[in-house]
Amino acid sequence: MSQATRPVDLAGTQLLKCAFAYWFRRFGSWQKAMALPLVLLMASYLGFHQLTGVEQASWLMRIARSIAEAGILTLFAVAWHRHLVMGEEPRLLSLPGVHHLRFFLWLALIQIVGMLLWEMAPDLRRSHFDYQGLPWPFVIAAQIAVLVVILYLVGKVSVLFPALAVREPLSLSQAWRMTWDQGMAIFNANFLLIIAMLLIVLGLGLLATQSARLLLPLLLQAGESAPLVPLQILLELFVALYLAIVTIIACTLAVGIATRAYVALR
Repeated sequence: MSQATRPVDLAGTQLLKCAFAYWFRRFGSWQKAMALPLVLLMASYLGFHQLTGVEQASWLMRIARSIAEAGILTLFAVAWHRHLVMGEEPRLLSLPGVHHLRFFLWLALIQIVGMLLWEMAPDLRRSHFDYQGLPWPFVIAAQIAVLVVILYLVGKVSVLFPALAVREPLSLSQAWRMTWDQGMAIFNANFLLIIAMLLIVLGLGLLATQSARLLLPLLLQAGESAPLVPLQILLELFVALYLAIVTIIACTLAVGIATRAYVALR
């Protein structure tokens, strides 16, 4: 569809509204798509937590975790993309195909590149500046600049993922040209997504805190004569569930934004 005849206004707010609308209106299908990835994400978080403990994870471990997360999110994102674009109903359990592999490779590559870009500012700071003497405004400005670059680059190639999910031939250069005059609209949508996720995380955090305050005394009372190991396991499961839900919601909205842009621009 050409720019002159394209009827859709790709404003950032409209893209984000569409992503939320996809989620709310197709909630039953979304539950099917995210059920298995949610469990796998919980297992991944628990596994890497046991491997790293409370210490800061090494670069190799962080890359491994990013790759594992990309593989799990591929299962959800492909199913959600195909449902939104083609109307294909998600299954609770389905075997991955070749399109899953291509989707995973691109997603893992972008996640690792984004992680490396995000880590450049602190590494550069520690290497060439006095950490204690560096003004905080400079640090914040550097982090914002890196975030802007990441969001813009991801937005420019985001339409590649719906195409991969529905097995439509689309190269990286074609995806870049496809969003040539809509890069800022997708960037604005992704930036608004971050703000929305901060509010969602805050709301879920308050809900989790209140739930913990209500349940913790009951669990302590029930486990007075038992060791605290089961309580620790329950708390770890609770944290893993919280992180998995936040990750799935963020992926849901990101898929919605990319799908809406892809459908409007193709």
